[in-house]
Amino acid sequence: MGFIERVVLRARTLAAAAAGYVLLTFFAGAFLLLLFEESGIVHLSERPLVLLTLVAAMIFFLRQDVSVSQEALERRVAGDMAAIAAQVAAVEAATARAGAAVEHGLARHAAKVELLHETLKQGGRIMSLEQALIDLKPRFDALQPDEAVEISHLGLDMSHAWEKLRPALEALCRKSQVSFRLLILGKEGEGAVPAPSPGERPALPIQVEEWLEGGDRMRRQIEARLRYIATAGGPAEGRPGGALDYEIRSYRDFPIVHGIRIHRPFEAAYFSLSRWTGDDWAEYSWGGECYHRILGPASDEQMDLMKLFDGHFGRLWETNARSAGR
Repeated sequence: MGFIERVVLRARTLAAAAAGYVLLTFFAGAFLLLLFEESGIVHLSERPLVLLTLVAAMIFFLRQDVSVSQEALERRVAGDMAAIAAQVAAVEAATARAGAAVEHGLARHAAKVELLHETLKQGGRIMSLEQALIDLKPRFDALQPDEAVEISHLGLDMSHAWEKLRPALEALCRKSQVSFRLLILGKEGEGAVPAPSPGERPALPIQVEEWLEGGDRMRRQIEARLRYIATAGGPAEGRPGGALDYEIRSYRDFPIVHGIRIHRPFEAAYFSLSRWTGDDWAEYSWGGECYHRILGPASDEQMDLMKLFDGHFGRLWETNARSAGR
């Protein structure tokens, strides 16, 4: 029953009670008047005065009863109005929460659609490592809190890449559960190219030999920083056990491809190919300004290049001993 129906029903009940009270008082007054006349208490000449007195008393008591009933009705109406106001406020609050959740979801999906549109429009791109990390940032920012992220990095000596990668990795670990695998060049690693014997000409280009030495130094620095990130004292403070699982392995091999691979929650690869350069093609360069971007879904040609990266990383990972991890 609605509020208006309840008010009408109570008004009818009050009117019926008042009418019944009037009839009861009238008949009671008439009975008393006859009784008083029979007993001689009231004379015939006094009948009008007695009737006026009874009517006055009836009106007085009726007004008292109506006043009490009206106050009770007002209290009930006020209570009903307060209950209705509370229900309206609860509905409005629930509607606002639902609207905010829908708006947030639509914003996230709009960001993903925009990124997909940009990817399809631009296709593959060549960029520097710094530009690659800038390109990745909005994709990482669109992730849900605590969303699992899996990253593989196939590095050279990491002397240039680590300073670019470290801030992005730390920022990601503040909101997501990150699994990070790193392969880094180093003389301590195992691989297809053995270390030269004393007096033997190196089988690797001189630049690669320098990368091997630099990789051993950088690996110790990177291990210390990743250990810090993965503990409660790092950027993931307040999250038990940290927000990073990592593993590092060193490899000793002729480097061909290097870069970043995102396995989940989306597919992406930013990698460069090392190359021979110089007038006599005697200098082996790491191709630092030529990172290729591949974002899934991609063409068959781009997916084949991504598989090439995965195969190179997987082979080096399986043929080199574990160095450090958590």
